[in-house]
Amino acid sequence: MAHIWEKPIAIKDNSFVFRNVRYTIVAELDSWCESGAWWHGEPVLYFSLVKTDPEGLFEIAYTPTKEALLYQSFD
Repeated sequence: MAHIWEKPIAIKDNSFVFRNVRYTIVAELDSWCESGAWWHGEPVLYFSLVKTDPEGLFEIAYTPTKEALLYQSFD
């Protein structure tokens, strides 16, 4: 099951905190970009599908200004 969060996160030393848990990125499994609704002014987002420790699978989106968003988590 996927959960959409779209919450800003700070990635430091290859880890981030979400819901009071520190996740360390151990592998990038995939990456891609999506243009969004450019006709409404939405920016291009660059996505990474990452595996973390403790065990987790997350989509992280990066904006053109390098802000990171925890876009989705997967159970």
